[in-house]
Amino acid sequence: MTMTMRKTIELSILTMAVALFAACGSSSSGGGGGEAGEVATTTGGEAITTVGGVAVTVAAHNHWKAALELFSQYDKEGWNDSKCSEVRSGFEKAIKAQRGGGFGEAEYMVGLTYSRCGDTKKAKEIFEKVLAEHPMMCSPRLGLGLIAEEAGDVQGALAIYREAIDQNPNCPGAYVNLARHQAKGKPDEVEEAIKNLRRALAFRSDYLPAFNEMALIYYQRGRSRDKRSDLDLAEIVLRQAQLIDEGFAPIYNTWGLIKLERGDLLSALQMFQRAIELDDSIFAAQMNFGQITLGFRGYRDAKRAFERAVQLRPRDYDAIVGLGAALRGLEEFDAAEKQYKKAIEIDPNRPDAYFNLGLLYHEYLSAHADSQDGTIARLQEADRWYDTFVQKAGNKKDYADKVADVTRRCKVDKKKRRNTTGDCQMGRKQVIEEFISAMREAMELQREMEEMERLQREQQGG
Repeated sequence: MTMTMRKTIELSILTMAVALFAACGSSSSGGGGGEAGEVATTTGGEAITTVGGVAVTVAAHNHWKAALELFSQYDKEGWNDSKCSEVRSGFEKAIKAQRGGGFGEAEYMVGLTYSRCGDTKKAKEIFEKVLAEHPMMCSPRLGLGLIAEEAGDVQGALAIYREAIDQNPNCPGAYVNLARHQAKGKPDEVEEAIKNLRRALAFRSDYLPAFNEMALIYYQRGRSRDKRSDLDLAEIVLRQAQLIDEGFAPIYNTWGLIKLERGDLLSALQMFQRAIELDDSIFAAQMNFGQITLGFRGYRDAKRAFERAVQLRPRDYDAIVGLGAALRGLEEFDAAEKQYKKAIEIDPNRPDAYFNLGLLYHEYLSAHADSQDGTIARLQEADRWYDTFVQKAGNKKDYADKVADVTRRCKVDKKKRRNTTGDCQMGRKQVIEEFISAMREAMELQREMEEMERLQREQQGG
């Protein structure tokens, strides 16, 4: 599970918690104002209560709203130690201001803030504490499930999601999280995933992650079955989600994938760009936007997208290689080479970076050498990188075409330096060999001519 997916789910959990405190009629405007005994009410005059059924004081509600606004702001800007402390302090003030104690939603938000700031251990402790006090509360149990997933304990996470439903069937996030995993299984499991998403929407008809996950399932069906009708269904689901909240960024990334599948590159690019504009922390959208703009030779846009992707996931191999390709297109060759070598450090067995280094030396650096000897040296370096690529690629089907592009050999007329086998296209290694051989012959011919000219000058002088 990616951090982007976790963040989307957590924010949806957060929305459920916030819904209880969304509209307040008697709350004062000050950060901690309100008499100690004054109860916060909805615009309809009903008392706002915590998950434990205790009426929320105006002072506690004001601290809650202020902290929540900061949380949302910093979630867009990015977190640091100072921001983490400030937001935690805001929710802790809400807890202290709550008459009689017990403000489960605010306690959960303290844990979620720890999670955002990278302290998973502390977040887990708080989620467990809140659950001990409020076993039916959905959000902290889902938080524990997400932590288990990140630790690689998928089965443990699934058990937590099922327990969340057993404790409280009105927990749409649990249905969606189960569906995410079921969607990867056999057809009957995929059908169960769709049922779980419908259950989530039955409890909460505006639960956007359920719409997005359902659209992804139809999209995958459309790809595997080659049924356009499934892609149509996916777009219908996304339109429904858009009507609920046109600012929900993940739906545009999913929409972009559908447009790509239909071959509409321009619309796909617009969808990915929209997703990034709404939430630039969606890793998949940055990657998709970067790949398309790279194909259009929009290297500056691609560079920005891949740089952000690397910020989000510093050790993601594909993001680093993509950034290298964008830098290469901008003729920032040294920077591109560093990215490729960084990718090799992360995973020395993947072939992609080796191929890209061969390409960099072959088609770019060799052309910028300051001498003929320098050109030959760089071409020889390219040849070595290609050799490593072929070795790492082995018999893997995904790399078969590139391996052929590197290793293909054609019969060549040595005198005419010309391919003699018709439509055979020389592989990269053979192109390098022939080019170096031709260069050396030209260099030798040049030396012979210079020597002849020198001898002629001596004879004329004599």
